[in-house]
This record gives sequence, C-alpha cells and structure tokens, in this order.
Amino acid sequence: MADGTPTSNPHETEAQELLVQLRALMLKIRGYGFTAINQRRRLIPAASLPLAYVLSVGVAVDASEEFARVCGLTGPEIRDKVNFTNAFSPVIAELKLAAAGLEQTIQTQKGELGQKCLKAYSMAKSFNRPGDNGAVLIPHIADMKRTLNRGRKKTVQAPPTAPVPAKPGDAPVKPGGGNA
Repeated sequence: MADGTPTSNPHETEAQELLVQLRALMLKIRGYGFTAINQRRRLIPAASLPLAYVLSVGVAVDASEEFARVCGLTGPEIRDKVNFTNAFSPVIAELKLAAAGLEQTIQTQKGELGQKCLKAYSMAKSFNRPGDNGAVLIPHIADMKRTLNRGRKKTVQAPPTAPVPAKPGDAPVKPGGGNA
C-alpha cells in the first residue's frame, strides 16, 4: 500500500461473494421482488385475512366450477399460495435472525478493535516521555486526540440580547391596581 499499489481485502472479497450468493438465492424465490408502497397498502388488509377464511373460499371454488370461473380463482391456486406462504415464512424469521447475528458480529469486531485502540492511545500518552524515543509519537498522539473527538462539546452561547427600552407610558402596574 505504501508503494501505491492497492492490496486486496480478503474480507471485502468474502463479503462480495456472499452478497452474490444471497442475491442468487433470493432470485430462486418465485415472485421475489419489491412492491410499490401504494400497492403494499392495498394488499396489507387482504394479506391479514384469517387462514381458515382463505381455505373456506378454496373449498367453495372447488365445489362449483361456475363459481370458480366467476371468481377467477381455483382451489389448487389457493392451496399453492397458502403452501408458499407457509413454506417461506420461516425463511423470513431465519433471515432476520441471521441479520441480527451479523450486526452483533460486526459490533463485536468494532468493539474489540475500539477497546484495543483506546488502550493503545492511553499507552502512547504514557509512553511519550521527554528524552525518550517516545517523542516520535507526539504528532500521532495529537492526531489520535483530534480524531477521537471525545469530551464535552463546547456550548455556543447565544449573543446577549439588548433589553427593549420601556416606552414612557408602560410603567408596571402594582398589585391592587394602584400605581402609587
């Protein structure tokens, strides 16, 4: 990196390969994709219908071909969509769990690194003694302090407002109504 040639990042490569695999897996799911917000709003109430109701409609369209034709719906179609949602609902839970685990893994990596960096900063400050070889760290310590950005933020005080002078007839009224 010091000579200007980029080095490969094995973590970046691994993450990119995983993303490609995840996207390929998602594309295997029939109908996978995103819907517009207005379409989702229209579908939510219908998606919340009780399963027993949906299955009873399936039984009704199975009982009458004419009813099925008028509805534009078949029993096998209903059962297929019910089976689809039952099969893939656990996948959602697993993906959410995996995402939470990945978030925690990343936070752990960042936290462990952060703890070590804070310890290194503390050690660098004590390592930096006059006359020692630690003087080489002076600019680095200053940069660490600047980039750490810890401590209280300096509060910006609002500029003082000048009192509004009272008009000649605006004397305060004493309790009781008198102005004596």
